[in-house]
Amino acid sequence: MGHYASYMGFICFLGLSACDAGVKDADHAATYTTKQLREPLIKTNKYLIRTEKDDIDDFVRRYKWQMRQSGTGLLYSLDEKNSTKCAVYGDIVKLNYTVKLLNGEIVYDSQKDGAMIFQVGKGGVPAGIEEGILSIGLHDKAKFILPSHLAYGLLGDSKRIPPHSILIYEIEIIEIQ
Repeated sequence: MGHYASYMGFICFLGLSACDAGVKDADHAATYTTKQLREPLIKTNKYLIRTEKDDIDDFVRRYKWQMRQSGTGLLYSLDEKNSTKCAVYGDIVKLNYTVKLLNGEIVYDSQKDGAMIFQVGKGGVPAGIEEGILSIGLHDKAKFILPSHLAYGLLGDSKRIPPHSILIYEIEIIEIQ
């Protein structure tokens, strides 16, 4: 019993020492400037963006897709032009679509999941889809490659799209109201 009490006393001593060290570290962390805290995050984000761009460029080269790039990083190609009527902010659009990960895995498909319906400019869909929809018309078919920052970002959609995923959308606008 004496060894047990000594052992427990030693464990408590270590726990209290660790707690005390944590407080000192917390006080020390408070002395960091915002710039010192941001710099590693900015470096990491730049690395992730560069890596993601390399992955997208490799994919486009491998499949020999002719893509245009917007200022935000959205890559798009118009595969079939059938209309002059384009969606504008406030319109409700209905899409047939297939959503794939960069590895080709289909994560959503309108044939299984139903058509996507949303009001342009109201959110609820990835920013890259909103942007891309504004560049195509009714019954047009297009491909969009959304870098993760234009898709579901660092968290994914908590269903089928993993965190930090590049997405490929194949879209046809089937209705504009």
